[in-house]
Amino acid sequence: MDYFALLPPEITQLIFDNLEPGNGGLSLPISTALVPFQQRRLFRRIRISQRDQLEQLCEASQHHLSPLQYIEKLEVRLYPRWWSSTARERPLWNPTNSTLRLFFGRLVQLRTLDLSGLQQATSILLDPIFATTSLPNLTTLVLSTSSADFNDPFDPVNFAAIAHYTNLRSFALSDSRRTEDSLPTPKTTSTMDLSRSKVRQVSLFGALTSCEASLRRLIASFNHLERLSLEDDSETSRLYDLLDGIENREGLKELRLALSHYEEDDFDDGDPPSAPIGDLAQILLQFPSLSSLTLGNLCDVTSPSFCEALQQLSLDHLAFEKGVILSLANLIRLVQSGGMKHQLKTIRFDNVEGGRGTRIEDIGRPYDDDEIDAWNVYPDWVLPRWTDEFKEADLVDFIDLAKREGIEVTGTAVEAIGIDREFELEHERLDEYNYRREVITGW
Repeated sequence: MDYFALLPPEITQLIFDNLEPGNGGLSLPISTALVPFQQRRLFRRIRISQRDQLEQLCEASQHHLSPLQYIEKLEVRLYPRWWSSTARERPLWNPTNSTLRLFFGRLVQLRTLDLSGLQQATSILLDPIFATTSLPNLTTLVLSTSSADFNDPFDPVNFAAIAHYTNLRSFALSDSRRTEDSLPTPKTTSTMDLSRSKVRQVSLFGALTSCEASLRRLIASFNHLERLSLEDDSETSRLYDLLDGIENREGLKELRLALSHYEEDDFDDGDPPSAPIGDLAQILLQFPSLSSLTLGNLCDVTSPSFCEALQQLSLDHLAFEKGVILSLANLIRLVQSGGMKHQLKTIRFDNVEGGRGTRIEDIGRPYDDDEIDAWNVYPDWVLPRWTDEFKEADLVDFIDLAKREGIEVTGTAVEAIGIDREFELEHERLDEYNYRREVITGW
């Protein structure tokens, strides 16, 4: 007897959904009635990194009862052919436009789509006619484009289809081309009406300053914008000035600003790129409803005017990412003054990172370092890079101060507290082991 048939469908689906992550479910279902529950679980989240995987899914879309109907989250990350281990084994498969349209048309339950490396698909998704009739449940769209897609990656005309995805709430666009490869579109040819769009969250990455005029018009097209992330990859950035494009300044609640990521090691012999041009403090005061602010790479917040602006905002959450130029002393004075218009709830410091490695006592002996032909501490320790403006001792004091004020302090910098001292203890243990070996062996 098929006891599953006696259960309501919702209960049966919960049973499948709560199987262990490593369990593929029933390899041989008791009855064909269980196949949809099995497929819904297996196909809910799909990640594609090779063209042959996409080819298989496109073939599956040819069938009326395709499992593609159960996909809720799809990530497509296709890389250049020379990265593929199978590149020389067979010709590269290229789907036709009709094949891709049928494939995307089957994704009736899709809520999140993250697409990179397939220019044909980008063109289809940004076709207003296709958007009107397809992907009815899409809420999040993430696109990664290059020079093969558009001359101006932020020209609003390219994204008119967004208004036709009626349930879309979040849109992210990342463009990988270099600054000199962008060809900004003249202002007179770029218009777009997104008044019907329900998009509340927008994230933009690329040479933003190089396409400043079109980028401002793109941002201004989202009339209901509540959350915005801008990451500028331009050689000379006017990141802060780009915020002038926001029309609904009263509605913006969350803001993230950063320059493109860089590794500190790349600039050991020279200066890192310059901080964005402009007055961040004055820009922030234009957004009175801002409740969450995140500042990242190369944003300079050491000036007293930044803290003065924080006093006038109604922030609940404040975060600093890796690469931010930060003065902890200014923040200490800000919290001590008690002059903030609105009390912060959380501050997150991700500007310093560290990692505790293998301990000698956990293994029972030091690390055999072949390079020096001797014992050593284990090499997987990552020491935090504290600075004169952001010292470990000052952070400890700040955490105590913030706790008394009811502010929670978190982040990788907090997790890095104590790593330097623990690493010193590892060297002390190493000295003990070397001393014992010298006593026992005589060398």
